[in-house]
Formats: sequence, C-alpha cells, structure tokens
Amino acid sequence: MTKRTVFMVVWDVDVHKGGINSVMFRRTHMFNNERYRSHIVTFDDKQYGYAEVEKQLHDDGRLDSEASIINVYDYYRKKMTRDKNVSDEDREHYEQLHKREEKGYKIQDDEQATLYFLNGQFVKHKKWDTNGQLASIDYYYSNTRVIAYTEEYHPEGYLIRKSTYHPKNGGLNQILHYTPDGHCYLARWFNSGTGKQQRIVLFGTDKKEVVSFENNTEFHTYFLEELARAEDTKPYFICDGPGSAMKLQKMSPSLAHRIYAIHTTVYEEPYTQGSELKDNHKRLFENKEAHVPVVVLTEHQKADLEADFGDNFDYHVISHAMNVRENVVEKKPFVASIVSRLAPEKRIHLAIRAFKLVVREEPDAILNIYGTGDEEPELRKLVRKLKLTNHVFFKGYTTNADDVFAESQFTIITSLYEGQSLVALEAYANKTAVVAFDINYLVEEMYDNPKLASVVPDGDKEALSDAMIELFKDPARAKAMGEAGHELVKNHYHFADQYKKWDALFSELAAK
Repeated sequence: MTKRTVFMVVWDVDVHKGGINSVMFRRTHMFNNERYRSHIVTFDDKQYGYAEVEKQLHDDGRLDSEASIINVYDYYRKKMTRDKNVSDEDREHYEQLHKREEKGYKIQDDEQATLYFLNGQFVKHKKWDTNGQLASIDYYYSNTRVIAYTEEYHPEGYLIRKSTYHPKNGGLNQILHYTPDGHCYLARWFNSGTGKQQRIVLFGTDKKEVVSFENNTEFHTYFLEELARAEDTKPYFICDGPGSAMKLQKMSPSLAHRIYAIHTTVYEEPYTQGSELKDNHKRLFENKEAHVPVVVLTEHQKADLEADFGDNFDYHVISHAMNVRENVVEKKPFVASIVSRLAPEKRIHLAIRAFKLVVREEPDAILNIYGTGDEEPELRKLVRKLKLTNHVFFKGYTTNADDVFAESQFTIITSLYEGQSLVALEAYANKTAVVAFDINYLVEEMYDNPKLASVVPDGDKEALSDAMIELFKDPARAKAMGEAGHELVKNHYHFADQYKKWDALFSELAAK
C-alpha cells in the first residue's frame, strides 16, 4: 500500500512551546503508520534553521522518529546547495572573522559582544552566541551610528544571511539568504520606511532560473504546491495555524486535500456564539468554496459555528488525543499546579490572588507554575506583593508535564477561553483533578459534573479559592475526581479513538 503524506502547516514550532505545537507533535505519532506518513511545515526564519529543534524533539520523543520539520528556508537552502561542504576559502575567512582582536582596531569586549573602533569611529560590532561562536557582524556607515549591513554566520562556518539598511532612516532594505556553498538562493526586499515586505525573489542554481513573488502568501503557496507535486499520491494538508489559511486556499485543489483545524475559540470577547470573529480566523470563514472540511474539538463549538456560518462548511469533531498512563507518580500533599503560557488571556494573576486566600486556610499549600511568557515579570511582582514567595513557585517550561500533573492534587485553569482544554485532558490522563473557571470551551463532560471537575463562576477568585481549599481538605475527593477523569480519557479521548476519526476524514476526502 502506498502511504499518503499528511502535512501539518503552522507558522513555527519550537522546543519550548506547548499548545498547538504539542497537539501537532502528538499527531506525528498518530499519523506515522502503515497508511500514512506525516511532517510539520513551517514558515518562520530561524537563525540557524530547524536542524537542532528537530533533533531535540526527536531525542525527547515528542516528535515521531519518522516525522520531520520542513521549513521553507531550510527546504530551499538545501535544494539550491550544489556542494554541501563549506569551501576551504570560506572556512578560512570565517576563522579570521572569528578572532576577537583585529590588527589596527581598538576594541571594547565582553562575553557576547565586541565593539570595534578605528581612528575614534565605531565601525563594526561582533556578536557571539552562548557557545562562544561568532553569530553576526554589524557594519556601520562611515561617521554614523547607522548599520549599513549585517552578516549572520552559521556555526559550521558560512554566511547564512545578509541584511542591508537604508543610510538615512536605518530601515531594513533587503535580506539575502545563502547556501553553505555561497549561492544566494533568496532575496527579500523591504520598504525601509514602513518595514513592509515588497518582493521575494527565488534564485535557482541555474543563472537564468529566477522566480519572484509579491508577498509571503504567494511564496509560501508556491512552496506548499511544490511539496504537493513531489508526492506520488494526493497528500493532505492540515492548516493548524489560522494565519496560513489563505495560503492553503490559494493552492490548486487538484494538488492536495485541504483541511482546516481550529484549536481555540474563533470569537472575540465575550467569546461566545454570535460574537465578532477574531481577525486571524476571518479568512477561513470568508472561504467561498463548498463543503470546506473544518475540524473542531467539541460538539459545542461545532453547534456554535453551524449557527453562525450555516452549511458552507463540513464540520468534523475530532478531539485532542491522549496517551493514558496507568502507573503515575505519587501525589504530593498540598501541591497544586498550573501548566500554561504566561500570557494575559491565561489570567494567571487570578489564580495567584485566589491562592492567597487558600494559604490562609491551608498554610502548607504550594502552587507550582510551569510555563514561560511575557507576563512572568508582573506575575513574580504580584507573588512578592502578596507575600507568597514561600508558596508560589515559577518552574519554567517543562517537557515532563505528565509527572507535573501526576504529582499534583489538582491543576488550575483560569483562561479567558479554550478550544478544548488540553491541560484538563492531560491532567485526567494522569489521574489528576481539575479546578477551572466556567468558560468556552473546556472539556464537554466537565460542565455540571462535580464528580469530574470543580467548575466555578468565571472570574470569581473567591469561588476558585473555595474549590481549591475543598480539595486540599478532602484529598480523597480529589483522587476520585482524577480517577473519573482518567476513565473519561481512556474511554473517549484515547489516541486510538481520535485516529479512527482522522482516518475516516482522510478516507472520505480521498473518495471524492
């Protein structure tokens, strides 16, 4: 049997990102079998590409060993490379640049930056990565503090990217991308005043081979269609990032089966049916094609979308898929957890304020917060202000969320909205209770079901603290809730159940 390829499309992935990234990583294990193979497709321009990210994800088992990350820049860099070995001349040049001290220059040097002066003028600025490797050099226009151009170097010793800047306003003019053997394979032009990208030019290894694009959408669609054409059988493309919807819509329908996955609410505040659409989802629902396949996570969300957008879309409810653990680590008394991005929409500050009330009743209570984000400095300030530094701890990003959930008496969800709470399902997969605000869309079985979850009025921190105190005082109830959640996941959200739904969708599309 010829395997069909499933491409999951998103702007970027990284080792320290959860949410959608975690869902996609799990799917690679689901989709690599005797019927399918899967890869993740990305569009961001990482400094050194995706090789190290992919290796780390393979090493820790999050990405299936047969799956790869196909990035648009990595793809064309590899395709346009004639000799993958860096030339002796280029390597020698890099070694010279790698020296901190240079004849004739006075320098100001520290661990990660070296400034160079010539006859009193600041002329260039070298930057070093955390491993002490030369990362980039900024060269300045004469008698100014304006950067003329920046050269970025790959640790293997070749120029990977060159950016040039306008002499008057300092704005970005263009970025040139290079292969290891020195071929400029891509140029991106910018309006130096507005920063808007104006054109993209792709250069083949043949001097006459040039393709230009007016914007990223054109370029990325060209790339996606190239991936599709390389397949023996018509592949599936799943749009996991809403910003990529237009790129898939512009693909030729004859080349690929296109599926649009929704991972969160599509609505603006108050995040309920009938509310205004979020900007990044408007393009999807402006699609005029008939019977567009859209995957949502819950029946509740499906009903809301059907009410608002009618019959133009074919909705398929396929939930998050969980690995169910039977043997989990022992619970720690009086320990609760939060696993989340530290972002405004997650409202971690409400959990911290509620925990202040918890500590008054249960002085041994501990809240471990796992995750990173822009809100962390303010949240740390709040913990200090509330004198909770002996009770609330920031643990950073974790790749071992299973044990984090398993050792907790319960986990806390304070988001403004969800598409379907991945955190709740992960907690249940590890026999852990959940305390949450009443929002759209958690896990459907959690609502009005006190044997499964403590769901309290949205935004009510007193009710949230009461729910936490009750579970700390009654660990047997917390255990029973975790066991009930474990049975729920095992019976309704297991990998095998969700795979059957994906397989049915793929088969339905292939039969058309």
